[in-house]
Amino acid sequence: TQPVDENGTDLIAVASRLAPDAEIKFSTNKLSTEQLNELMSLCDVSVNISGNEGFGLTTAEGIMAGMPSILLVTGGLQDQCGFKMNDKYLTAEDYVKIGSLHDKRKYEGTEHGEWVKPLWARAQSIAGSVPTPYIIDDKVDVYELANAFKYWYDIPKEERKEMGLKGREYFLTEDGFYAKRMCDKMIEGIEQGFANWKPRKRYDLFKLV
Repeated sequence: TQPVDENGTDLIAVASRLAPDAEIKFSTNKLSTEQLNELMSLCDVSVNISGNEGFGLTTAEGIMAGMPSILLVTGGLQDQCGFKMNDKYLTAEDYVKIGSLHDKRKYEGTEHGEWVKPLWARAQSIAGSVPTPYIIDDKVDVYELANAFKYWYDIPKEERKEMGLKGREYFLTEDGFYAKRMCDKMIEGIEQGFANWKPRKRYDLFKLV
C-alpha cells in the first residue's frame, strides 16, 4: 500500500507515533507471484480487520499459502473463516437464508475453521456517498485484536503451521476459493443475471414548451 496518500492516512507518521520502537515495513511495490509467496512464507499470521471488506484478497492468498489468519467477520471475510452449523461448512446457499454472521450477539462462538481467529464488530457506523448511499462500517475492539495476536503467539510454530494448512485444504475443496472455481462462479452469476434480466418499462417523453 502507499504509506502516505493525500486521500488517506500518513501511515509512517502513525507508526512513528504509536509504535516508535517497532520495526514496521511497508511494501510499496507490486510483487511477482513467486515474491508474494516468499513474503507469505516469512509471516506467521495474516490480519484483516477492514470495516467493510468485499472479499479480502490478501488473507485469502495467505490462507492459500498455509498461513493462519485473524479476520473481522464482515463482508466477504466471513467466507474465509470456514464457519460451520450442524457440523457442516456454510455455503453460499446457506448465506442466502442466514443473511450474514455479522451480529456478535447472535453468532459469536459459531464453530469455525482452526486456521482462523475470527473477531466480531463491537460497534457499527453507517457511511456513504451519492454513488453509494450507505455502507455499514464494522469496528473491531482493539483489545480483542490484541488477544487474538496472543492466541496465535502462544501456539507453537509447528502446530500453528499445521492449523494454517487446514485452511489451504479447505480453500481447495469443491466449495473453496481457488482461482478456477471463483472464475466459474463469476461466469455462472453473470449468466444467471442475463437469464433473469427483465427490461424496465419504457416511458414516453414529452417536450414541454
